[in-house]
Amino acid sequence: MQWHVLVDILITSDDAVVLLRREDEDVWHLPGGPLVEMDDPAEVAKRLVQEQVNLALEDVRLVWVEARNTQQGPTLVLHYEADAPGYPSPGPNIAETRLFQVEHLPTLDAADREALYITLTGGDTFQPF
Repeated sequence: MQWHVLVDILITSDDAVVLLRREDEDVWHLPGGPLVEMDDPAEVAKRLVQEQVNLALEDVRLVWVEARNTQQGPTLVLHYEADAPGYPSPGPNIAETRLFQVEHLPTLDAADREALYITLTGGDTFQPF
């Protein structure tokens, strides 16, 4: 059995979070993606943020790790957080990226929504509305 490893990054600015929408999807996501063998996860997280939402992060913090079953098989997700150093703009294959207030989130991928709330609350899930 082979495990897949992903990173996602919750980027915040005051009470808002950075989300992106890919060109072929209607739902929004946290920036992130797969970890390739032998890559440093923190560096991958920074690189993906630069590529996807054009933000140059100097520091990312690993806040929690999750094991999930996905369509690709067993998956380990490394959840990072960082402070936004500016306003995001879409990279290639990204239709749109924006800062959203937590109380006014758009339709999110279910796994990203859960990861966002767990990261924001330090381990507790909640629904703000």
